[in-house]
Amino acid sequence: MTKGLNRTKPHILSELEAPYDMKMTLSHRYLDANLDILSAFGFPKAMALEVLGIDAALLKFSTERLPLDRFVECINAASEFTSRPNIALRLGHKFRVGTFAQTGSLYTYCRDLSEVIQMNNRYQKLAIDAGAVEYLIDKSDRHKMCFKPYYDDMEKYRPITDMIMASYVTTYSWLTWGSGEEILSAHLPYPE
Repeated sequence: MTKGLNRTKPHILSELEAPYDMKMTLSHRYLDANLDILSAFGFPKAMALEVLGIDAALLKFSTERLPLDRFVECINAASEFTSRPNIALRLGHKFRVGTFAQTGSLYTYCRDLSEVIQMNNRYQKLAIDAGAVEYLIDKSDRHKMCFKPYYDDMEKYRPITDMIMASYVTTYSWLTWGSGEEILSAHLPYPE
């Protein structure tokens, strides 16, 4: 079960491991929530929509999805406009599970970090489908979560990885507070 814990390059999932219609996309509802956060950071929503090439009215269609490439362009534009190179990390840190009341409330029924990670792996793709999460227990009985992106180009998609990992740390910390567990460390898959 611990095979692959010390990987330097993430395993890229095959087409068969990801739903075709959702892979490398994010929902308009998730996009809208993140655009509101970017706006609070000083990147106007109208400018974000222009970069994305969509109209604000399209955000109301909750079943519609946007390709991740376009969202990466938006995050990069926001970073440049606001002069915040780590805006994707801040974006993930500010995202709240409560934004998605129905699926977000499921996490409160989890007893421990392992259940939170397993539940997240099952439902996260409704919001953003950029990879999968593997839950591991190492030889020292430490519980680990490993994000396995669908993409090979870690530099191009760094804003997505940063956002997702920051969101995981924030969300998991909040959700496991009641169980007394805590996240001891987080590692991003980039060269030092």
